[in-house]
Amino acid sequence: MNPQRAAILLAFSEEDQALTKREILARAGLRDDKHLHDLMIMSLIAMREWQPNVPRQFYLTPRGRDKRAECNVGD
Repeated sequence: MNPQRAAILLAFSEEDQALTKREILARAGLRDDKHLHDLMIMSLIAMREWQPNVPRQFYLTPRGRDKRAECNVGD
């Protein structure tokens, strides 16, 4: 797996955690959100329902949890 995509998956410290795009990119150490969108297309990450006055949040799908478990820090 691409190291940037693995870093995004590993940014979720808890499998059921929801994070904003800014939090994900900061934890992964990335500036560009291209890989985040790629993971959404691959159905590894999904967006929570829109709520007024709340930033969009992303979470790991069951498939994303499985891929996260396969990621190693040294990859």
